[in-house]
Amino acid sequence: MDFFYSFSANEWTFAKVLEHYRTKLNRKDWKTILDNIKKDLQKVSALNSGLDVTRRRKAQEIINHWKVCY
Repeated sequence: MDFFYSFSANEWTFAKVLEHYRTKLNRKDWKTILDNIKKDLQKVSALNSGLDVTRRRKAQEIINHWKVCY
C-alpha cells in the first residue's frame, strides 16, 4: 500500500503500480498481484484511510473501472 502513499494520484499508472507490486511481492503470478492491488485500492478509497480526497477519489475511480475491465 506504500505505493499509494508515496506517489501523487496523477502519477498512478497501471504500469507503475504493477511494477511496484511485482518487485515488492517478488512474484510474477498475475492473480496474486492483481488481488493485492485491488485490496489496497479498496483500503485507500475508504474514508478512514488517512489519505486526501484526491487520492481516495482516484482509487475509487480505478476500482469502478476495474469492475468493468477485469
